[in-house]
Amino acid sequence: KSISLVGEFCNMFSLPHHIQCYEQQKRLKLLNTVRYPHFEVLVWCAAEQIQTLLAQKDFSYNRQGVVEAAKSLVAILRKWISKKEEHLHAQEIPPHINPRMWPLDRA
Repeated sequence: KSISLVGEFCNMFSLPHHIQCYEQQKRLKLLNTVRYPHFEVLVWCAAEQIQTLLAQKDFSYNRQGVVEAAKSLVAILRKWISKKEEHLHAQEIPPHINPRMWPLDRA
């Protein structure tokens, strides 16, 4: 599954690159009109999907790629839910996802 963001395709295998780009855009304080739209929501939904894939016994997909994507998500999700930054990111968490229940220590 992929989604197109600003002309680029974002999938679980390109997530590390897109996370780096997003964090750099935030550091540079780029206007919201040139940033990835709803990127944090996308990342939370991707985390949920990756968690589901890792729990399955079906290995018909690239399991190592999924594991690498999960590892790339762990650092950014930990940062976003840290007490220091939680107030900046809370509104971006989809209502059906409880960030405290995502297994950030298993990746």
